[in-house]
Amino acid sequence: MMKSNDTLKINKTLYNNVGMAIRAGKVFVGEKLQEKMNFKKVYLVVVAKDASKSFIESIPQGIKVIEFDNQTNLGLLVNRPKINGFGIGDSNLAKLISKTLMTMKGEINGEKE
Repeated sequence: MMKSNDTLKINKTLYNNVGMAIRAGKVFVGEKLQEKMNFKKVYLVVVAKDASKSFIESIPQGIKVIEFDNQTNLGLLVNRPKINGFGIGDSNLAKLISKTLMTMKGEINGEKE
């Protein structure tokens, strides 16, 4: 079972990893995300659980998608208002963020059991 300190550590890791991607200019939202997805310049899309159906359907095949949290909290993660999702345009940062998110989902799911 996950302790609250572990949750805080993982959340800090997520914020640090996403922050690093933002500083590197590799986080895309909105129209820029759509443009980058169309040109296959996105390696990971993090989608809000309450994202619009049209947004989800606009994600091309072959791009890794992870569903996480809601539109408001996803926006807070990338310093934006409510968003359907955001994309990561660097393969190494995408792997790092994906690993962190999957660890969080696994820990959260494990705690619910």
